[in-house]
Amino acid sequence: MASPHESPEGILSSSDVRLLSDIGFVAACSSQRERAVQIFQALTLFRPLKAFPYLGLAVANLNAKKPAEAILALALGKRVLAAAPIQSDDVKEDYAMLGVFEGLAAQADNRRIEGLKLIEGALDGAPSSGPAYRLGQRLLGLGATDENVPGSAIHSRNKN
Repeated sequence: MASPHESPEGILSSSDVRLLSDIGFVAACSSQRERAVQIFQALTLFRPLKAFPYLGLAVANLNAKKPAEAILALALGKRVLAAAPIQSDDVKEDYAMLGVFEGLAAQADNRRIEGLKLIEGALDGAPSSGPAYRLGQRLLGLGATDENVPGSAIHSRNKN
């Protein structure tokens, strides 16, 4: 049993966390919002400085057509990561990914311009080689240059 002074982060192995996360995302994507929320809220205790529990909460709420709740979960994650004692590249990447998803959630909440601004803001702090930066660029229509990506400039040219 863990001592009261032991961090909850050391209680679950990374494979345990991955399994719970996978189960949470399956629940989030199969209309089991309450289960997903319970799993991801618990994971915020075990991995508070990672984006995935907050992203899971957001996905569960977005799939349940509750974008305002998704935005709250993402904002909480951003506050937690902003307060991290060490701002490593991983923390910066996770923070940026939360910002990109916050922009998506704002768009789902019929706040398109605000959503675009949130995505742009997330790109400002994102490592330029990371997935948050690439996703944000694609969502803004700036990074889709692959001919296999529908909607990209090259894909459109090749179809004409």
